[in-house]
Amino acid sequence: MALIARVIPAFFYSSVISIALTIMSEISLKNTNRVILGVSSGTILGLSISTYISIRYGYPIVNVWLFLINVLALIIIMLFFPKMDGKIKRPEFEFHEITSTKFIVTVIFILFLGISVSTIYNYFAVILSSLTHISEELTLSIFLLFNGFASMIGTTLFGYLLIKNSKFAVLIYPIAFAAVILTMGMLIEIPTLTFITLMAFGFLDGSMHTIAQFWITSALKDTPEFANGFYLFINNFNRTIGILIGAFIVSYMNIHLLFTLPIIFLLFSVIFVRYRIKKYPESCENIQ
Repeated sequence: MALIARVIPAFFYSSVISIALTIMSEISLKNTNRVILGVSSGTILGLSISTYISIRYGYPIVNVWLFLINVLALIIIMLFFPKMDGKIKRPEFEFHEITSTKFIVTVIFILFLGISVSTIYNYFAVILSSLTHISEELTLSIFLLFNGFASMIGTTLFGYLLIKNSKFAVLIYPIAFAAVILTMGMLIEIPTLTFITLMAFGFLDGSMHTIAQFWITSALKDTPEFANGFYLFINNFNRTIGILIGAFIVSYMNIHLLFTLPIIFLLFSVIFVRYRIKKYPESCENIQ
C-alpha cells in the first residue's frame, strides 16, 4: 500500500510538469526555463523542510505536511490559474526521429548526466552525516537549503547562457560539474569547505534540468509534446537508476565511490556532446 501511495502522486507530478512545459514552450522557448525554475524552487524548499520534519518528528508527520502543501497548491490553481480553451491537436511525429543518430547521442548524454547527478545528490544526507559528521537535523537542513538557493541561481544563469551561447553552455556543463564533484570529494571532511563546494554543486545541479530539457527539445523541434514527455520520462528513469546505484554503493562498497562514479559518467558524456555539436550544429542553435 505504501508503494501504491507513492506511485500515484509521482504519476500526476510528471503529467502536470509536462503540460506546463508544453504550454510555455508554445509561447516562447525562453519560458520553459521559468517552469524548471519553479520546479527547482519547490524541490529545494521541499527537500530542506521535509528533511528536517522527517528527522525531527518522523515519517507520519512529514506525510501530513506534504498533504497540506498539495491541498494549498490545488487551492491556488483553482483561484489563480486562467481559463484556457482546450484544443484537439494531433501531433505530427516521425518514427525515424527517435531512431536517428542525433537523438540517440542526445539520449546517451542525458543518461550519463542524469544518473551521475542522481547517484550523489540523493545521498547528500548520508554523505554529510558519515563523512562530514553533520548529524544535527537543523544543521543538515540548513546545508541543503543553501544548496537549494544556489540551485535556483544556477537555473537562472544557465538559462540565460543557453540563450547567448547554447553550445558552450552544454559542453562546459559536465566538465565543470566533474571538477566540482572532484573538489567536494577531496574536501568532504572539512565542514566549512564542504559548505562552499555544496553551494557550487547546487549551482550546477539546478542547471541540469535546464540543460537536459533544452538538449532533448532541440533534437525534436517539430514535436515539443513528445520531447517534453520524453524529457520527464528520462529524468525519472535517471533518478531511479542513480538511486539504485547510490544505494548499492552505500550498502556494500566504499562511500567515496559516490564521488568517483559520477565523475566518470560526466566525462563520458562530453564525448556525446562534442559529437552532436560537430555532426549536427544546426540542432544546437541558441534559444530564441
